Amino acid sequence: MKRVVLTAVLAAMALSALSCATVMVAAPPNSNVKLLGEIEPAQSKVLLTNWYLLWGLVPISNTSTSDQIAKYQLKDVRVKTYIGPVNWLVNVITNGLIYMNTVEIEGNAK
Repeated sequence: MKRVVLTAVLAAMALSALSCATVMVAAPPNSNVKLLGEIEPAQSKVLLTNWYLLWGLVPISNTSTSDQIAKYQLKDVRVKTYIGPVNWLVNVITNGLIYMNTVEIEGNAK
């Protein structure tokens, strides 16, 4: 019985890593935004949590960076998406039915 439970847990963990979540990295319309290099300094950092259903197939939150770039009036940006420890835990517990990732937007204002 323990072997079956362990196999099920490992399968759930593996399946939760296979997702189709999409993050749209976009600037607001009519803005002149450029990408920051990997080592260039950034003045601000914004973390967003994106929520999805069905292993990332159906977004249930705004998955675009455009609103945050406009809100903070960023002109130079760097965007990174990742699955943090809390994201991973939710993804595994729900077996990916509810899926989440984190988007980190770093940038410099006008």
